[in-house]
Amino acid sequence: MQVNSFGIYLQDQIAVFDNLKFLVGGRFDTYHSEEQNFLNDSTTVTDSDAFSPRVGVVYQPTKEISLFANYSRSFVPVSCTSKNGDAFVPTRGTGYEVGIKGDFLNGRLSSTLAFYTVTKTNVLTADPSDPTNTFSIQVGEQRARGIEFDIAGEILAGWNVIASYAYTDTEITQNNTYPVGNTLGGIPRHSGSLWTTNTVVRFCE
Repeated sequence: MQVNSFGIYLQDQIAVFDNLKFLVGGRFDTYHSEEQNFLNDSTTVTDSDAFSPRVGVVYQPTKEISLFANYSRSFVPVSCTSKNGDAFVPTRGTGYEVGIKGDFLNGRLSSTLAFYTVTKTNVLTADPSDPTNTFSIQVGEQRARGIEFDIAGEILAGWNVIASYAYTDTEITQNNTYPVGNTLGGIPRHSGSLWTTNTVVRFCE
């Protein structure tokens, strides 16, 4: 298989007021692949182009508190083909996020709480007309919703701690193989992490 891809990304942050900022960006991707089948001496060509926008806003009611929201799209090429040899369109993702961030104790402590939802469309599912269960069709849709919380700060001089927690609710919203409403495998509903570092300064005479 031969694959060529190219992408260009532009982004700009605009400060309307001291406490109100907008983020506007976009990415354009182009994808080309050629897959050769030596058994029947045929070549499948896949060409995909997509523009993925990103828009965000940050509002600071106070110096320590920031309220934010953003919208974004994503693009993932699919190089395989259907039973008829037709190329698949790219898988697309659409995400929304809102949250609040706080900085306290003169920057020694910061915390973020965010709520998000991501929908993935054009997902490959098994082709019901294929008895060999070899080929796929693009009728699937998946959705993930969740909450993310993290806190980071310096507890004592040189002792830093970063803790995070995430709740993720996944769901199959369209599928011709698995029941709608099932959760996605391999994605934990609850996850968390804890990271700590301690810097010791030793002075020598």
